[in-house]
Amino acid sequence: MTQRYDVAIAGGAVMGSAVAYFLAADADFDGSIAVVERDPGYEACATTRSWGGIRQQFSTPENVKMSLYGAQFVRRAGELLEVDGERPDLGFKERGYLFLASPAGLPVLERYCAMQRELGAAVAVLEPAELAERFPWLNLDGLAGAGCGLANEGWFDPSALLHGFRRKARALGVAYVKDEVVSVEVSRGRVTGLGLRAAILLALSGFLQAPVAAARDVVRVESVGVAAVRPDSVSPRDAAVHKALLEAVRQTAEDLLAARVGDGFGDGPGGAEDLESEAVGRAELQRILGNEPLEYATRFQVVEDRGEGPALFGSDPNVETEYVVIVSVFVDRDRIRERLARAGIALAPVGPEPRIRSLLILEDRGGCW
Repeated sequence: MTQRYDVAIAGGAVMGSAVAYFLAADADFDGSIAVVERDPGYEACATTRSWGGIRQQFSTPENVKMSLYGAQFVRRAGELLEVDGERPDLGFKERGYLFLASPAGLPVLERYCAMQRELGAAVAVLEPAELAERFPWLNLDGLAGAGCGLANEGWFDPSALLHGFRRKARALGVAYVKDEVVSVEVSRGRVTGLGLRAAILLALSGFLQAPVAAARDVVRVESVGVAAVRPDSVSPRDAAVHKALLEAVRQTAEDLLAARVGDGFGDGPGGAEDLESEAVGRAELQRILGNEPLEYATRFQVVEDRGEGPALFGSDPNVETEYVVIVSVFVDRDRIRERLARAGIALAPVGPEPRIRSLLILEDRGGCW
């Protein structure tokens, strides 16, 4: 038996149901959606076992921004998820988070709080005297201060949010299938269906399965990002990720150019010298591509966060500590071709078999891919 949908989501707890809701509520999306959930009672899922905390005190701007959006959504959840006059009550308790800091950790906490405030988060760094006044039960031994969330932090009922998303998604036409995904059907490099335990195939078509001629040429690249850690660094991890993305884009562009002028890059004939003389030098290439790697990176994931350590890569001879990450990046080579073409550098057109052609959203009990 085969059922056909444009989007299939494996796992229907809060992550899967949220994806289904936001996609179905998007006015620009008119495809069909199915959510496969093996336990519609959600007895064993992480969502219903969570205590539903929400905060803006993170070390990365992306998490701060997402959480600020999340806080506003939680406040409006009753209105946004209303179905037939019934509104979910998330029971949001706005009590805030308190992050304690030792003398050694206080400068780092202050940098992060400054970044959070710049993004609109209501946070403050409290000195010991202020902590004693606000929290008389707190043992202040060894504490130099604390980051305190003044608004939009606390906890809510995650089960109520889950069922609110699910009920609204179904009202918007999303189909929920009680079953378990046991296999993924792949044809010529693209996902074409999900095999279910009940011998049903969910075939993916239409919205995600664009014709080959319309597909983008996307390649996966792993690169290393290294950032110097200085006393005034707000987020060396973000800087390292940004450098890894830039490196992935540059490396992909150099590979395209190397294919145009020779067999390789930096290895004798067809290498760096040929590239500089026949196409474009590395500095000029960086100028053409710009400093915004997300123009070319369709998605990325930090696959290894090595954190802070002794300076081994020489990112700055004046610092002793570096932050290192390894990032897996999906780079759109068509966008690089387009940018180089505008600079007067013509490259070969997209090949007949792009590396990435479709999207499948998967969720397990511990998180979401």
